[in-house]
Amino acid sequence: MVHSYPAISHLNDPGDCDCPGPVHFYSRHLKAIFGRAVAKAGLNLGVPCPHRFNPDGPCVYCHPAGFRPFATGPDVPSMTEQIDGHIPRVTKRYRTDKVLAYFQAETSTAGTLAFLGPRFEAALSHKDICGMVISTRPDAIDPAKLDFIAQLGQEHQKPVWMEYGVQSLHDRSLRAIKRGHDAACALSAIHESRQRGLGVGVHTILGLPGESLQDMIDTHRALGETGLDTVKIHHLQVYRDTALAAQFETGQVPLFDTFREYIEALAQVLRHIPWDVKVQRVITNGQPDLLLGPVWDINKQDALGMLKRYLLRNDIRQGDALNSDN
Repeated sequence: MVHSYPAISHLNDPGDCDCPGPVHFYSRHLKAIFGRAVAKAGLNLGVPCPHRFNPDGPCVYCHPAGFRPFATGPDVPSMTEQIDGHIPRVTKRYRTDKVLAYFQAETSTAGTLAFLGPRFEAALSHKDICGMVISTRPDAIDPAKLDFIAQLGQEHQKPVWMEYGVQSLHDRSLRAIKRGHDAACALSAIHESRQRGLGVGVHTILGLPGESLQDMIDTHRALGETGLDTVKIHHLQVYRDTALAAQFETGQVPLFDTFREYIEALAQVLRHIPWDVKVQRVITNGQPDLLLGPVWDINKQDALGMLKRYLLRNDIRQGDALNSDN
């Protein structure tokens, strides 16, 4: 396969995609850049999230079995083997030859640079990979790792994005869910990554215990002011055998009862996210055998259709609340 890649500086230009519709979705943005759909090859370093072994406990919602099973230690295939195994499947499914290496499992910067470096290098240098996404925690990154990752992208002239699990910018919420870092840590990771020319995405959760709709709006409005590139949003879910499950079963954790209720909150949050921030996700489906709630009988495509219809009926567009402030 022979690839040509757009300049890295062009990848996050908000003017490069005339996206119709009420939400600026990331998939359409990537398609405009690369000229076709872009798939992701999910890669595994074989290193579990270190926060799960925190003496105070992991994040209250974390259930390791809720993630896809993955090998550890010597059983982990090489990056080349993993990518070669993914390529036929994802290129056929998405009808494309553009594939991002996606370090998704667990915390993908947990480990020494001596361990991580060769694996990131092997992924980004693969002939069939057009860029790389590294998903991690904001407290699991440091300047040396960011310097290496940024340099790697420059050397290969392929885009690299960091994705940080932020969840909320309210410290009281982060303490309540035992997240293990504060808002300042998350904002610092975003800033340090952007300074090095890396793309930046964040993961957030709507409906965390004790948060009001205004709290959720404030988090996303503040994140939008950092100049980040993408956001992944989903609703709070409760899995069996977690600390959150114990709270939920005693009535301490209110959830979005219906998908409609979630859409109404999500729509208001989207109004405060700048248009140039690409939206990667607005819903996730939990494993049915582990999920306590909320249980909605809806797939992602139907959910996206319902969201779009709701936004159009109510004349809502991503970022419109920010525009009205001007």
